[in-house]
Amino acid sequence: MSSELARKTLIFVHMFRSGGNTLNRVMDWEYSPSQVFSLNGRYSRWAYHRLTRLPAATLSRMKVLRGHMPFGAHRILPQESTYITLMRDPVRRILSEYFAGKFRISHQYHRQVKNLSASEFAARNANNNAQTKMIAGLSNSYDFLQEECTAEVLKVAKDNLRGYFSLVGITERFDDTLALAKCLFGWRVPYYAVFNTRRGSQAVSAEDLTRIAELNRFDIELYEYAVEMFEASLSEHAAEIAALRSVRLTRGPRLIYYRAASTALKVFGLAASTARSLAVH
Repeated sequence: MSSELARKTLIFVHMFRSGGNTLNRVMDWEYSPSQVFSLNGRYSRWAYHRLTRLPAATLSRMKVLRGHMPFGAHRILPQESTYITLMRDPVRRILSEYFAGKFRISHQYHRQVKNLSASEFAARNANNNAQTKMIAGLSNSYDFLQEECTAEVLKVAKDNLRGYFSLVGITERFDDTLALAKCLFGWRVPYYAVFNTRRGSQAVSAEDLTRIAELNRFDIELYEYAVEMFEASLSEHAAEIAALRSVRLTRGPRLIYYRAASTALKVFGLAASTARSLAVH
């Protein structure tokens, strides 16, 4: 563990449909709710803009800032900070967004998505190149994903990953990512469970996959760049992380306890964060 990193506040840029909820539940066991500011996922844009208005005295007590927010929160913190994120294969991420909306009746975009093909969804509704936009953090608008993604935005995103992020995890390699996080930040969680997995899917045509890839070409290049960084980090800490792998819970009483306790921690943490947001005038 790096003592320097352990002293810094973590800023978790939580990508949509990337496994971030599973990582959040791990962090709930590692940090006191009084030291975590969590953006409510359903109202993330509102919560993010409330976060930027919190007083310095409140921010100075936070050990973790996390949620669907763009790069840049370090600028409002009076203390030292570092970034972490989880990145996912862009085509799989868009498909996860699509299937979540299509098959989850309670989803806020279900009516808009249920009759669309995957490529139609990507063209009309998806957060295309969202990973690049969020890591670049160039938009000051309320909807920080609405602006166009360009080669210049991609360059800024790459520079930010290299210059500000202590951990760039890969969703498809979550076990390695968690072991690396334990190595870097001194986390002690011995096991974890997966949260917010989607149910329901269908075959997607090759044409749909090609179209989704075209619409997310900047995210694909950034993801490949992130994988290179991830592999380099694993190699650097190979001797340490071999003994730091956590067990994934899939059944049994320990899973039931972990899920129930994690849900309680999540609700309490969100309530505390929302209260802080509402206290801002």
